[in-house]
Amino acid sequence: MSQAGILTPSGGGGGGVDIRTITGNDLVAVGPNAAHNLDLRGINGTTVEIPNPLVANRLNISSGTVSATVTTVDDTPTILATYTLGASTAVTLNALVVGAHADIGSEYTASVWSQVIGGARRAAAGGAVLVEAPMPLGLGDDFAGVPIPLVTMAVAGNNLNIMVTGLVATTINWKAMYTFIALP
Repeated sequence: MSQAGILTPSGGGGGGVDIRTITGNDLVAVGPNAAHNLDLRGINGTTVEIPNPLVANRLNISSGTVSATVTTVDDTPTILATYTLGASTAVTLNALVVGAHADIGSEYTASVWSQVIGGARRAAAGGAVLVEAPMPLGLGDDFAGVPIPLVTMAVAGNNLNIMVTGLVATTINWKAMYTFIALP
């Protein structure tokens, strides 16, 4: 049985074939194939390839979760974790950070926590640049006095760094767990 319409081969060239109604008993799915197109095979051996329109414009997206640790002993800004951007890359990091004052052996007598989100991009040439200022979504601590330990992000060269700043003459053990989404 035929339906109205013409199916034109993807290579162009005119011609075309009649569209035929295929019942469920006449059709077997055998794809997706290596090009991510869907292949359908009829019982008489005829194969129909349905192109996937998303393949040609497919985005390569990488993502993951990483943890890192560092210890500070003063108020010098210190890199806790680094994401290196390749050429033509954009990335967003979402970092959860905890720090604890280790003043009596392994006993923690004060702590700090923070969540910060930031993003950077890098063109085909040149270094990484921040996309807006990093956004701290929270900061809490039970250290006595001011200043308090800080968490932020900064770029240096091709890197987006998660930065922590401790306190003078104070040992703070830091740990971050961050997720990233990057293009390409």
